[in-house]
Amino acid sequence: MSTPRKEPVIDTQCFDLTDRVKLTWRDVRLMAETPATLPEVVQTQEVTQLGEATRMLTNEEKKTIALTLTPLIESAVRQALKETLEVSLQNALSRVRVDIDRSINGLVTEAVVKELDKIDLNKLHSN
Repeated sequence: MSTPRKEPVIDTQCFDLTDRVKLTWRDVRLMAETPATLPEVVQTQEVTQLGEATRMLTNEEKKTIALTLTPLIESAVRQALKETLEVSLQNALSRVRVDIDRSINGLVTEAVVKELDKIDLNKLHSN
């Protein structure tokens, strides 16, 4: 049975990181001070554009934010890659199976006909 090929595609709901992560600098500072409250901050406060910054972050603040966000982003990227790889492998395996089935059917029939042509029926009846 033939299955339709499904190639992995980028989801139409996928946006740039800046479109998906909308925090105020106050949210970011709060996350830097208390990393465990990240989900609460995002859920309970109204989100606004990152461009509303009133001052530059210090290197220490940047480092703290990076250390807080890096594991979350890495986890999401790893999960997306894993899912994409699994879909790609399943599709490739399905295509290979279909191709093998098509090839084997034709090859076996061709080989049987070729071998039957080699048999001399007159020799078989004379024995």
